[in-house]
Amino acid sequence: MILLVDFHAVLDGARGYPLSVSQRTAVDHANGPLWLIAGPGSGKSEVLVTRTLRLLCVDNVAPRSVFVTTF
Repeated sequence: MILLVDFHAVLDGARGYPLSVSQRTAVDHANGPLWLIAGPGSGKSEVLVTRTLRLLCVDNVAPRSVFVTTF
């Protein structure tokens, strides 16, 4: 099992930069559904993908239990 701190370190290294404080707060949200509302270019899609990876890789949530949508 991967720890959350290691998860962020690996992705920050792969990305070449860390998430902003607001983005990391959204990724680390742990209780219930998450609804993101933000303007264009704010990194919503990156947060959704990173949060989904966290649910699958860190929290061991079954892939069929995750529903992600955007428009």
